[in-house]
Amino acid sequence: MQQALRREHSLIPPLLAAWLSLKPAANRALSILLEEAIASQMRRMALAANLQIAIGGQPSVALPGFVPTYPSSPPLAPGAPPIGIERFSPRLLRDVLLPQIALSSNGENRHAGAAGFYLSLRKGLQQCHEPLDFDARRRQAVDHVPGTPIAPIRGPDDALAALNELGAHDAPLVDGLAAFAAAGSPPGFDPDGVWPMPANVRADDHPPGSPEQSLLARFSACYADLLRNLDAAFHGRASAMAHARDLLFDLRLLAAGLMNPAIVISPGHPQPLPPIGLCFVDAAKPVGDPFHSDPHTPSG
Repeated sequence: MQQALRREHSLIPPLLAAWLSLKPAANRALSILLEEAIASQMRRMALAANLQIAIGGQPSVALPGFVPTYPSSPPLAPGAPPIGIERFSPRLLRDVLLPQIALSSNGENRHAGAAGFYLSLRKGLQQCHEPLDFDARRRQAVDHVPGTPIAPIRGPDDALAALNELGAHDAPLVDGLAAFAAAGSPPGFDPDGVWPMPANVRADDHPPGSPEQSLLARFSACYADLLRNLDAAFHGRASAMAHARDLLFDLRLLAAGLMNPAIVISPGHPQPLPPIGLCFVDAAKPVGDPFHSDPHTPSG
């Protein structure tokens, strides 16, 4: 199930990048759809984590290497187009993000991708003749998760219900995104409402100690903090999930400086500075670094 957790997470940074590349007050309908897709992936992460906890596992997301180096092929779909940290475009949504949100590796055979993985787990559970140990004392993430409340997994029927949800997709959300992506120039879409953000930026693309590297480091540290709070939430600390959702707002504030760096680096500059980009992993401070902390970091 740790592989499932990685798969569900692998879509979150690309979705966040697409969402954060939209200029304020521009493309509002699209922004709402992307926010819903991010919330859906956070819920799916919680489901995968709860399944792992229910059968005695210990999900971990605040670990070095959990955030993939983008661009990369999504877990459970090695033949799928690589996913990167890119600005929004109808092509990105249609050809890269949407097939993964719809659980398909090739756009045609859903069972070849993540849906097939969850289908095989469901069949294995249904055909298992040995009783599984579902310990009701294990704490799971059931509070403050986007969408309808998540029922705790206390037995095989609960596990099958969770696998059914993971093996399907949010049809209204997918339909809304698909309708938007169907046209090369979607009605109401303003391409000038997207920052010209460079793709797949890394902190070491900029000189050590530079303002650009500092802004990227702050953004990646905030994302690492979000993962630490998700880790705590997946082990039953309900307040940590609320903190994780609050950190999405912090990421948006930090992204504003990365999209329009003149407001941070050079206020009053006569010409706008080009966007720096987004980086979700700072090589100098990997996710889970015990020597890096933050006011939001869960303690105890």
